[in-house]
Amino acid sequence: MSNKIVDIDEFLYSCGLEILHPGGLKKTDEMARMCRVSKDKLVLDIGCGKGVSACYLAEKYDCMVIGIDVSERMIQYAKELARRKGLEERVSFRVADAHNLPFEDEKFDIVIAECTTVLLNKNRAFQGLFAY
Repeated sequence: MSNKIVDIDEFLYSCGLEILHPGGLKKTDEMARMCRVSKDKLVLDIGCGKGVSACYLAEKYDCMVIGIDVSERMIQYAKELARRKGLEERVSFRVADAHNLPFEDEKFDIVIAECTTVLLNKNRAFQGLFAY
């Protein structure tokens, strides 16, 4: 992932946007219902940004979420949000690239990527995603 994409994300967040995908948490909720997110499911949130969607899913659906992002700064924000919300036992975040996921096969029940797929090399990223 280019540093320019990370810089753009950080710039948009610095302008006060809490979530960068169109439709906000309403669309996150719609997607969660379609994907059957529920208690005891493990969700991977690719391109988690500041962790807003990941924390929302853990709170509302009582699931476990691992969020990844290429930006160390976004991961720091996400960890702080989870700490403030008391979600550290259900949500974790790490710096990782969707093109080279650091997880064993079939670890996740559900994989989400809100407005991230346009930034990925689909052949590389999706091949790895479908292994889960």
